[in-house]
Amino acid sequence: MTPLKREEFKEKIKKLRANGWVMNPHSRHMAPVIFVKKPNSAALRMCFDNRGLNQITIKDRYPLPYIEDLLDKLHGGHVFTKLDMASGYHQVRIHLHDCHKTAFIAPDGFYEYKVIPFGLANAPSAFMHMMHKILGPR
Repeated sequence: MTPLKREEFKEKIKKLRANGWVMNPHSRHMAPVIFVKKPNSAALRMCFDNRGLNQITIKDRYPLPYIEDLLDKLHGGHVFTKLDMASGYHQVRIHLHDCHKTAFIAPDGFYEYKVIPFGLANAPSAFMHMMHKILGPR
């Protein structure tokens, strides 16, 4: 890693550890860390090469709602809010026996996620399922 990427990695890992989102791994299989420039910015985004894991993952299909249906439900509403979906992903815990599948290797050590990271094949459907359970009809 370049010195700039190494510094960025240290900052990201510091935040992930402080929030309790990563831990030291128990896996022998790990994805490499790569950095990608964010569009229209000089900032770097930390990514993992999860293609191997995504290829063998049994895909979960959870239906996304139609935008027209969602807009119809807003008719007559008076109070609205918004959610930060990046933080939302990190509210979904991974089962302890599956954390080893999210392990990644970096210059200063090995880590694995305790919450859903971006880039996993079933992350969007798992997040949508959780949001429907929380915000859906009762």
